[in-house]
Amino acid sequence: MPIPRNCKISPKGGPFRKYMIECTGGGIYTGIAKDVQARYEKHVAGKGAKYTRMNPPVRLLCQVEYLNHREAAVAEYEMKQLKRGEKLRWAWAYGAEFNFPV
Repeated sequence: MPIPRNCKISPKGGPFRKYMIECTGGGIYTGIAKDVQARYEKHVAGKGAKYTRMNPPVRLLCQVEYLNHREAAVAEYEMKQLKRGEKLRWAWAYGAEFNFPV
């Protein structure tokens, strides 16, 4: 995906993406990364976060791009404060597909 024209590259080489993973047992893991696919593969391989090692990923729900690490980290924190149903509605609004009403 090309970098949007209005994107400001951070000193850390942004942009960053917030992503959501549906895990075994119905939990939802939220994280940030530059390369979401590579990070998801680490989660699947059991080399990601402690949560996804104990609750293996089922699928990547969605991802949203942010201009820099700080914006993505703030968005990640805010997402982690939501209840499961709110997270699912948010993921649905950003393109996740479900076989049940959200």
